[in-house]
Amino acid sequence: MYVDLDMIFAQIKKDDRLKETSDLLLKSEEKQYTSALTLVELEIVLKREVSDFLSKETAGLFREKFPRILIVGFDKKILEKSLELRQKYDLGIFDSVHAATALRYDKRIASTDAVFERVLGLKIIQKQ
Repeated sequence: MYVDLDMIFAQIKKDDRLKETSDLLLKSEEKQYTSALTLVELEIVLKREVSDFLSKETAGLFREKFPRILIVGFDKKILEKSLELRQKYDLGIFDSVHAATALRYDKRIASTDAVFERVLGLKIIQKQ
């Protein structure tokens, strides 16, 4: 299952409202993966919402906290699918990359972001 940024950030941000949901999803025995661009998005969010210092440690922090989550590459096919999804479903840049990557691998995404409900063929995994 593809792990969206909201599930990752909930494990880092103190007192995040999605922490329990994230705990349940990330404790799953399923194979978990995310895009290399998720780390870029995480770095941006950490800088904006937590600290510039922590944002500079994104790669190490990710490896330490999420050793089970495989980081998959971003390639031309995912880029093209991402652009198609942005236009078709009016998704944001990162959301379109998350959706395109999930569609490429197993069509499943662990997220609480309702924007993914618009994407045909994508199954949203939520534990609440």
